[in-house]
Amino acid sequence: MKNEVIAIRRNVAPGEVVEITERVKYDGSLTQVVARFYAGQENELTVLPFVRHKGNKIETFFTFPEGTDPYLSGEDDTLEYPLSLDIEYDDEIVVRAENKSTTYDYTLVIDIVVSYFSEPKGGAY
Repeated sequence: MKNEVIAIRRNVAPGEVVEITERVKYDGSLTQVVARFYAGQENELTVLPFVRHKGNKIETFFTFPEGTDPYLSGEDDTLEYPLSLDIEYDDEIVVRAENKSTTYDYTLVIDIVVSYFSEPKGGAY
């Protein structure tokens, strides 16, 4: 098994919605996600990571409790979650972020740990 960290860093302008996509290289599993929200973000930056499987089936990383917002956000917080989400070659890992502020830019910081089950033919990652 080989682990890879997909590290996403992106400035998100006021009112901007961004979607960052990473293609899955081999069959594996998502094992952890860490999202960092800096002081001053005041829950204005919202983040939703999900997988777009082949055939466009969407699977979110988390099940959010009923009555709560269906995204991650924070104020001077580091959120760490263990995962066990199977992925296949050519799926897409997607992070959707929205800056709800009308004034300030915020920095999106999220790390997603992928464990690939085996090396591909040819032996190189």
